[in-house]
Amino acid sequence: MVPEFVASLLLDRPNFVKPPKIGHEVAKSHRPSGASVGHLYDALAPDYDRRHARWLRYAGGEAQAAVEGAVRALIGPNTEMLDVGCGTGRFIRRLIDDGLVPHRVTLLDVSGRMLSYSNDLPVTHVKAPMDRIPISDGSLDLVTCLWALETIEDRPAAIREILRVLKPGGWACFAFCADKSFCSPMGRILRRSVERLGAGSFLQSDEIITNLSAKRDVAVRQIPCGGPATALLCRRGDTELRQG
Repeated sequence: MVPEFVASLLLDRPNFVKPPKIGHEVAKSHRPSGASVGHLYDALAPDYDRRHARWLRYAGGEAQAAVEGAVRALIGPNTEMLDVGCGTGRFIRRLIDDGLVPHRVTLLDVSGRMLSYSNDLPVTHVKAPMDRIPISDGSLDLVTCLWALETIEDRPAAIREILRVLKPGGWACFAFCADKSFCSPMGRILRRSVERLGAGSFLQSDEIITNLSAKRDVAVRQIPCGGPATALLCRRGDTELRQG
């Protein structure tokens, strides 16, 4: 068992850190609206990277590594890329720091304060919800959506938008909190923390795969990973990736 004082720190209980009030309001319904999600993540922005690093260390690291590996293999000098629900932009910052610079990168997030943390990067910033992406049809080679599907109520609409902006032959990569019965005690503690803050839901992987596969020209593959998380890779216009 995790010692109680460690659990208290991990959960950020009120006697250590009091979460934003809006987080409690969102958590009651577990159905965050676009406006409330934006306000919540505006409030969480100064401490977001610390919280997210903790999530990756104890729960979502395998899924993150799986998707990052795929993205690094897919990026080329002519790649037109969109990171949906980009947060503070740390993912793109790592790629750029490692010399993996796509031709054009757009960062999209519903939180203006989260976006502001990447103002120094050579990218285009778009403040918008992921179910209404202001980008033309079939214009992107690569779309990433890491730890963002959990935060939106209308996930099918967000998935349709991501697929809409992909070129034929384009790739989409996803990582999200998944509702898995088998995970470590630390993973369960962090799940309770995420749910208590109202920062997102834990999704059914099969439901997301079904939504992605609803478009006939999209192939989907689940990348094996542990922890309460799922990593998915899909390609528009390629049926060979599809799993039965």
